[in-house]
Amino acid sequence: MSRRRRRNSGTGGQIAAIAILAVVLVTVLACIFWFWIRANDAFVAIDEETLCPKQGIAAQTIVLLDTTDALSRVTQSEVLNRLNDLTASLPRGGYLDIRVLNENPDLTASILSLCNPGAGGDIDPLIGNPELAGKRWAERFAGPVAEALAASVSGGAQNFSPILAALQQIAAERLSTKEQQAVETRIVVVSDMLEHTGYYSHFRDGRSIATYRDIAGSRYLTDLHGAEIDFWMVMRDRPDIDVTELAEFWLQWADMSKGRGHVVRLMGM
Repeated sequence: MSRRRRRNSGTGGQIAAIAILAVVLVTVLACIFWFWIRANDAFVAIDEETLCPKQGIAAQTIVLLDTTDALSRVTQSEVLNRLNDLTASLPRGGYLDIRVLNENPDLTASILSLCNPGAGGDIDPLIGNPELAGKRWAERFAGPVAEALAASVSGGAQNFSPILAALQQIAAERLSTKEQQAVETRIVVVSDMLEHTGYYSHFRDGRSIATYRDIAGSRYLTDLHGAEIDFWMVMRDRPDIDVTELAEFWLQWADMSKGRGHVVRLMGM
């Protein structure tokens, strides 16, 4: 009797050990699978040149800087501070396009177009490398953006300021597809907002939206598809220009172009 009990006890111990081992193995496999799922969900394939997610950008911000007339040092300081805040608020996977206005519309082009790859603060060290992400962000995004912004606020006198043509080009390039229209878009224009070309000029033709519509409405027809557009107005020593009237012109233009306009008056002159 006692021998049988010892034999049964040994068999029962083996079964219990196997059961415990099976539970441990299942737990380990479950943990591995959980980490794999988390890592797979967190992984975003990016384009190595633009740092943009291959699956599509999260948002887009386009900055148009008008330096066809030089900015004062006070205005430059404010503009740089505001633009630094703007780029800092860009979400991970958000696209940033910085353009400098040229008197020749064909020469108004991007001086920088990159996506924010993220500084690594949202990366779990168990499944990623936040330190490596932070290094990439500093070297490939933050550094080049700071250099581009610093270079863009300096400029000299030019004969024309084709703001309307530049905005039309931005809409054509960045808001003409359904995919582009689906993401949140913000356009920031840093300028005295005085359109001046041989075709239409705020100096020559006035600042009435009705006059603009008659003269140049068809030529500069623009569809912003609901994008937010901020006009950061550079103040000039021009007593003949009614700044309130000028601001109203651009708010009306934004409205007729299916955008959401805002005006901010900058310091300096």
